[in-house]
Amino acid sequence: MNSNIGQEPRRAYGRWAEDVGFKIVSTPAGRYLRTPVGEISFARIVRTLSDCQLLVGFVWFSDEENAAGYTSIASNDVVSGRAGIVWVRKIDEGCAQGITPSARFAELLDIDMPEQFGHIAADSVQRIESLSRLRTLAKTVSFRV
Repeated sequence: MNSNIGQEPRRAYGRWAEDVGFKIVSTPAGRYLRTPVGEISFARIVRTLSDCQLLVGFVWFSDEENAAGYTSIASNDVVSGRAGIVWVRKIDEGCAQGITPSARFAELLDIDMPEQFGHIAADSVQRIESLSRLRTLAKTVSFRV
């Protein structure tokens, strides 16, 4: 049984009593928000092979929440994960320039990326209720398009 019930809590002494001054920020400077709560637009990132297209992941954005990012797919983890690092950097360059997520998306349609990272399928732009629904879709979708 706990014998400290009803007693005052212990005081912190020395370095444990210091206020270290951490400041909680919602999003670091130069980066779009990664946790939108509302509806988002998204498009497929595909890699073109000689006989088919492989789904690499999804790029998504929301001007209303100044949010944008990349979601990898579960069925193609290795390729999708590596590509995600590159795509997130490219997406955030738009925030550093001070442009909206949809404007950055439009720029990314024309950008030349190494083929292993894929390209945005311009005809695949859709709206979805939330980022969590897109993540659910990313867990179940096949990597062959």
